[in-house]
Amino acid sequence: MLLSDQIKVKSLEEHIPIVREKTIAYILNLARENSYKNVLEVGTAYGYSAACFFEANFDVTTIEKSEKNYQIAMSFLQNNDHIICVNKDAIDFTTNKKFDLIFLDGSKTHQEELLNKFYQFLNTKGTIIIDNIYLKKFTDKTLTKNQIKLMEKVKKFEDYLKNQQKYNAEIIDLDDGIAVISKP
Repeated sequence: MLLSDQIKVKSLEEHIPIVREKTIAYILNLARENSYKNVLEVGTAYGYSAACFFEANFDVTTIEKSEKNYQIAMSFLQNNDHIICVNKDAIDFTTNKKFDLIFLDGSKTHQEELLNKFYQFLNTKGTIIIDNIYLKKFTDKTLTKNQIKLMEKVKKFEDYLKNQQKYNAEIIDLDDGIAVISKP
């Protein structure tokens, strides 16, 4: 069984969200088409997408804020020279390294801040992918006050992407919505 399959099973058993099939396939295809070599992921969870990137022959640096999730991810990923796991709040992360692909799949409440921070770590012809632009899981049910606030923040971020001039941004209605950002 592939490492990603093992992590997927554990994630689903424990109700830990993972990137959807079509989204990861899209990202991996884009990375292969552009001959990308390395990936920075914000939001490791249990390490499913990091394992997918590794299995597709990318070097991966992945950041996870939760100590519990980090420890579980490390139990799967620790003996691998091509995956670096960092237990840190993404806001506090810094590096001198540049990345071909940056996958932002962490906190939905700080997306604009994370995009602006991590853009500096993007190689000239690189791409940033942001997952869960639409949060469709909330559209067909009664929402709590916190879910309503989250939806408002996500919508505000979507509007920001559509109206800013700093980045080339395209929003794609794939799975839960992704934003594809590149340097102009």
